[in-house]
Amino acid sequence: MIKNIEIIRYSNGILEKTNDNITEESKINIFVNGSHYISLLCSNSELKELCTGFLFSEGVISSFKDIKNIEFSCNNNIFITLDESVSFSPEKQRIIVSGCSKGSIEETLMEQNHLYFSDSDPKYKISDILDYMKELNSHSEIFKKTGGTHCCVLCHKNDKIISEDIGRHNALDKIIGKSLIFDFKPSESILLLTGRVSSEILLKSAKFGIRIIISRSAPTDFSVETALKINMTLAGFARGSKMNIYSGVHRLINA
Repeated sequence: MIKNIEIIRYSNGILEKTNDNITEESKINIFVNGSHYISLLCSNSELKELCTGFLFSEGVISSFKDIKNIEFSCNNNIFITLDESVSFSPEKQRIIVSGCSKGSIEETLMEQNHLYFSDSDPKYKISDILDYMKELNSHSEIFKKTGGTHCCVLCHKNDKIISEDIGRHNALDKIIGKSLIFDFKPSESILLLTGRVSSEILLKSAKFGIRIIISRSAPTDFSVETALKINMTLAGFARGSKMNIYSGVHRLINA
């Protein structure tokens, strides 16, 4: 996960040798029912959770029970066998997403017709949310040592699920995977992010049932339009005592 290497640091006009921690990046190859499905660039941790969340986001599975078996090989190959009841077709249209590694998602994930959230959801105090955001970096153990990961936290009352990865999409998939494995319900939870909220991040969250997304970073115009359309709460630039609320302010209490 973390590698210590020798570097040359420039500071105040001086070049000197020193050591620095950097986050490791791995390529994993996911095989589903014997066929290669996709390769992902990620942090080499919580791979079971990552694969589970990714397959849910792709629409391959609807619950953790749809996975019959997961096997890991020493050369980063992951072999997943689905339950016989799952209809699986590896040939699907894919869209290149805005992540740094130019990953892709299954095209039907971008469809929004079946998504809409009611107004009868629990509300959160803005002051509590900003306190959660102040604690976000404290959950990012790898980030604190390397500065090279994104962090996601799914909060519900006193319970939290935490994941981090070099990719913000991967970190979210790990959160979804953990929630599926441990049967953590997302509908009354709030998702905190360190990274940009692009459309695929928002739609992955919405498909899983998350209604409130708060990020330290910015959203895109498509994610804002989508949040408004499906009645989702979306806020960005949540730092210190401020945040920008783009949609769903009715779920936030000014206290």
